[in-house]
Amino acid sequence: MTLEAAAGLVQDNSSLLAALGTVLGTAAMVALAYAGRWLKQRLDELAGQTRVVRDHVANTHSTNLRDDLDGVGAKVDAVLAGLDTVQRDIAGLRSADRQRGRELEGVREDIRRVQGTVEGARQQATAASSRVRGLEDTLEQHLVEARARDERITELTERFTGHDPTT
Repeated sequence: MTLEAAAGLVQDNSSLLAALGTVLGTAAMVALAYAGRWLKQRLDELAGQTRVVRDHVANTHSTNLRDDLDGVGAKVDAVLAGLDTVQRDIAGLRSADRQRGRELEGVREDIRRVQGTVEGARQQATAASSRVRGLEDTLEQHLVEARARDERITELTERFTGHDPTT
């Protein structure tokens, strides 16, 4: 095809090209209109969500939210430092409690020894008391026998001598 033939085709098809340009331009305008509406809806949704987020983070006072958060962070750090102190104190109390437990066990052992000593003394006292009662009984028996012998001696002396030796 020659250049002249191509130029002739372009002239014959110029109205077709103009119509095609119009259709494509209209389609682009319609597509842009739909895209614009869709985009406006999305932007309106985002604006609403942004208002909700802003309501949640907006301060009702004059300080900056970041400054407020930094202040809270400093307070949390102070609480954590205090918590470390409390943990050390609790560890010290646990140690002291264990020491008191050992001391208390020593006292219990001393009490057990004293109880054993008291029980031994009680048994010895019971045995001594029993022994004393036995000796008292034996002494009483000897006294009864001695009185009986004295009476018999007195009786025999009277019989052989004829008078009472106790007078």
